[in-house]
Amino acid sequence: CIDWNHQTNRIISGSLDKNIIVWNYSSETNTWKHDIVIIKKSKLSILCVKWNSRGDKFVAGTSGNQILLGYFSKKDNWWTAERHDFHKSAVTCCNFDPSGLYVITGSTDL
Repeated sequence: CIDWNHQTNRIISGSLDKNIIVWNYSSETNTWKHDIVIIKKSKLSILCVKWNSRGDKFVAGTSGNQILLGYFSKKDNWWTAERHDFHKSAVTCCNFDPSGLYVITGSTDL
């Protein structure tokens, strides 16, 4: 899964190998630099990822019952994601509302 934020020109990707990667474009070197996201207490495949409208937070859905809410930690200088359990099975879709304050998720648990 993949999402691009037009304001920050960042791309976020998630995969079945349980990794989330934030891609930043460098106009100086004309290359994409990638940052691995530190995921706290989750070892499940990533099925969906979405940026909020500002591009400073993201949400990801996993093959288990978890969503991951992520942000950049300036103190630690890395992206991190915290796990939240809301569903009973795989989270197949996720998104922020236009304000970026609320998250909506869809799951196979009906």
